[in-house]
Amino acid sequence: MNRDPRRWVVSWLMALGFALWVLCLYGSSGVTQSLGADPLTQGWIQVLDQPGSLERVQAVSPSAQVRIWQGQSVINAGSFSSSDQANVLLQSLDLLGITGQAMPNNLPPPPSSRLEAAAPSLGSITAMTDPPYHLPYPLAILADLVTLAGVSRPERLHRDAAQAFVHMQAAARQSGIQLVPLSGYRDMSTQTFLFQRQIQRRGSERAARFLSAPPGFSEHHTGYALDIGDGSHPYTHVQYAFAQTAAYGWLQAQAGSYGFELSFPLDNPQGISFEPWHWRYVGTAEARQLFAQSDSYDES
Repeated sequence: MNRDPRRWVVSWLMALGFALWVLCLYGSSGVTQSLGADPLTQGWIQVLDQPGSLERVQAVSPSAQVRIWQGQSVINAGSFSSSDQANVLLQSLDLLGITGQAMPNNLPPPPSSRLEAAAPSLGSITAMTDPPYHLPYPLAILADLVTLAGVSRPERLHRDAAQAFVHMQAAARQSGIQLVPLSGYRDMSTQTFLFQRQIQRRGSERAARFLSAPPGFSEHHTGYALDIGDGSHPYTHVQYAFAQTAAYGWLQAQAGSYGFELSFPLDNPQGISFEPWHWRYVGTAEARQLFAQSDSYDES
C-alpha cells in the first residue's frame, strides 16, 4: 500500500515541533549544574583544560582563555547573562564533544592577568627554596603565534621568534647545517603532562624539576622558547649528544646574531640540567622583558 508523502511530511514536522517544545520547556531551566535548584541567570562557562581543548573552545568562543582557578587549569569559555545564553554556549560546546559547566558569578572569577594565570597555586608545587629554580611565565596570546613545519608535527612560536628562526635556519642551511624545530609553544595541560611524566620517571617533584618545568613555569608557555635539533642527526634530538653536533656548534657561534640564546647552559645559576637543545628568543624588547627575571640568578 502506498503512503501519502504529504501525510509523512506533516507527521515528521509535528514530531520535530514536539521535540523543540520539550527542549525549550526543559532546556532553558536546565543550567543548574548541581549548584542549586534555581537556574543560573548570570555567570561564566568553565571547561577543564586538556590538550587541544582551548583551540576547540575558541572555535565557539574566540575570546576563551586558559586560567588558573582554585589551583586548577581551566578554560573560561565566556560569560552569560541569561540561562538561555548559557544553554546555547553549553550545547555548542557539546556538539564539539566538550563538557562545560555553568559557574555563578558569586564564585571567585578566574584571574584576569595572563601572568597570574600562568603561575599556578604553589599549594600543589613544592616551594622552590632550593635548586633547581624555575621561574613563572605567562601564557602567550594565541593570536601572536604562527606555525612552523616541525619534524613530526607543526610547531607554534611567537611571530617575532618564528621570523628570526626562519632567517637563522636559512643561514645555517648555507653552511650545510639543517636546523629543525622540535618543540615550541606549550599550553598548561601539555606542560602538566610532561612534568607529571618526569615525576613518575624520577620519583619526586624536585628530581623532576632538574629536567622539566612545572606547569606555569615553562619558557615554552611564552611562545619565545624553542627546542632545536639537527636534521642530519635525528637520534640526537632532545639528547645531550646534541651538544656534539655541528648544528650545536653553529648555534653557539651564530644564534646570538639572530636574537637567540641558550636558556640553560652548563652550570647555570638556576641549577637546571644542561639543555643544549633549548633556546629562547630575546631579540625584541618584549621578549627581553619576559626573560629579565632570570638575570637575577645570573647576577647573584
